[in-house]
Amino acid sequence: MSTYRQHPFRRAMSLLTMTVLGLLVISGCSSNGGESKAADGRLRIVTTVAPITSITANVVGDKAIVTGIVPEGTNSHTFEPPPSAAEVLSKADVIFVNGLKLEDPTRELAEQNKKSGADIVEIGTTVLPESDYIYDFSFPKEEGKPNPHLWTDPTYAITYAAVIRDEMVKRDPGNKSAYQANYAVFQRKSTALSDALRCSLRSARRPARATRTPCATTICRANQAARSTPGSGSCATTTRQ
Repeated sequence: MSTYRQHPFRRAMSLLTMTVLGLLVISGCSSNGGESKAADGRLRIVTTVAPITSITANVVGDKAIVTGIVPEGTNSHTFEPPPSAAEVLSKADVIFVNGLKLEDPTRELAEQNKKSGADIVEIGTTVLPESDYIYDFSFPKEEGKPNPHLWTDPTYAITYAAVIRDEMVKRDPGNKSAYQANYAVFQRKSTALSDALRCSLRSARRPARATRTPCATTICRANQAARSTPGSGSCATTTRQ
């Protein structure tokens, strides 16, 4: 029997961090340019913020060229796209943005420079009706900008991936099976992470003297899913006092 004590809020936040980072770690690497790959016939996909780039790379795999505009770690609320972004956007077949007022300068640049036939897909605006917009102290309603960070919830990340899958199938039906299979893998991993987060939050609300921690098994399985090794190793339930 092991003794484990941690403040419930910190424990929940630790798992939340693991969830968000897990979604990024399980992503495929995206291309930074694609200039040398134009002749291979693959679609060019341009994305904005790093989480959307990550989710897109998961769904697309190697069937298209994915280029992210906003560098990872950059404040997307204040990011101003450099002049070089105009050329990248002008070559895109599909441009995925979050919307919800997150990256308006980049979206405006995309509108000005996109080629004929290119689509701009606002994922967040697509999945979240205005009646469900979230406002808080960081995103006051009077400013008209809702909280746009939906992807921090794994269930929304799955919904984002579904929008990307459907757009890619529409634009590239020859690779439909690949996009559907990649989405299914992403859905499985994200669902495992979501289950772990929910379990941890429920555990945080329980009395400190609870004797069983089934969340240990749930978290273990989520880690396995993120490593693409479901069922490997032991995920025995532990106890705490």
